[in-house]
Amino acid sequence: LEKWAAINFMESNPQKCNVMVFGTSHKHEDPFELYNIKIPFTESYKYVGVLIQSKGKNLFKQHYENKSQAARVATMAAFSLNSVVGPIDPLSGRKIYLAQIDPHLTASCDVCLDTEHTHLRRLERVQETFIRRFMGLGDKALTALLFTETGLWPLAYRRLTLAVRFLQYIVTLPDTHLAKKATKESNLLAMRNPSRGWYAGLKTLLKERAGFELPNLESVSAETTLQASRSIRKMMLKLIRDRLNASPKAYLVRNILIEDDQGRLSKPVIFLRHYLAVTRRSHRIALTKLLLSDHSLESKRMRWIEKDKRPSRELRLCRNCGNNAETPEHVMFVCNLPTNTGAERLRSKILLKLGKETGQITDSEASDMVRAALRSQHTVTELAELAYTTYTYITKLSSTVI
Repeated sequence: LEKWAAINFMESNPQKCNVMVFGTSHKHEDPFELYNIKIPFTESYKYVGVLIQSKGKNLFKQHYENKSQAARVATMAAFSLNSVVGPIDPLSGRKIYLAQIDPHLTASCDVCLDTEHTHLRRLERVQETFIRRFMGLGDKALTALLFTETGLWPLAYRRLTLAVRFLQYIVTLPDTHLAKKATKESNLLAMRNPSRGWYAGLKTLLKERAGFELPNLESVSAETTLQASRSIRKMMLKLIRDRLNASPKAYLVRNILIEDDQGRLSKPVIFLRHYLAVTRRSHRIALTKLLLSDHSLESKRMRWIEKDKRPSRELRLCRNCGNNAETPEHVMFVCNLPTNTGAERLRSKILLKLGKETGQITDSEASDMVRAALRSQHTVTELAELAYTTYTYITKLSSTVI
């Protein structure tokens, strides 16, 4: 090292140097010296922002722990502002997440591939907690809904996409570039041992999470990386869609049509939904809880009873009318509530905006009314107020749950 530095007209600083030994202990190693100064051994070292450790089978375990803790601290700092500026609304929360939390959760993801799920899970918990907080949801809400309603990506797929973008950058480098040379060496190692090295890890993740077969490095082009990115997005959307289809909690928001400013309709899987922009917090949270099955209506509360003692969903009757199941769509559009609640006035207003005839709505039609009102940003404000009015009234009634 001294000779190489001298030839290149440089001088190394022994005070900034450490020695790491991988695969065994350094206790029996001879001391290293630089300019006649002994270089200390260490078991962890931060290099270009990445904390590497020599103990254990994963070099980046401490890096994951540190970044999850940093993201957690940023989360607590963001929500500590509640006492100063008030609760964070979803639009602001999304911006804060992308600006302050996401950088910690994706730090060095192009180098630290998520080949061990336990380390990735540390980061995912922070992401999910932050989104739940600004949406006003509890721990029991379906995780897939955190992404379908906010337009944010699940962390595993976002980190993998960034790693593929890094590979795209490497492909464009000249063969003399050190990063290109290092990737070629990693590719050769992957050919000899498919379970070792950065390139082998990237191939494994793309196959498992995107169903994409990454060829050897010499066959990779910019087009190959674009195909990999498209496969990641396609598989992510399919996974979320499948989870929504398999869960009874998502029946009100599954496959909803969305109307844009030009009146065009689409059916996006992940999208920042109109109702999250409702200004009044109490109305927005009431609607969010009803839509995403995080409420305390009888149709949900009966799940808390022992499984063999639960009545069927149809028999979890409304506490107000006692005629039909107490579901979100029933209390919002069907149940005959007292006049002083203002529910009937709000229902008529929503139906008029939707071009529907005012009058009694059946339970079979109620869910369609909810979905139709969610379609446009011109009706979600009234729907949120209706959700708050009806949900508040119903939950104040005595419950049949023991």
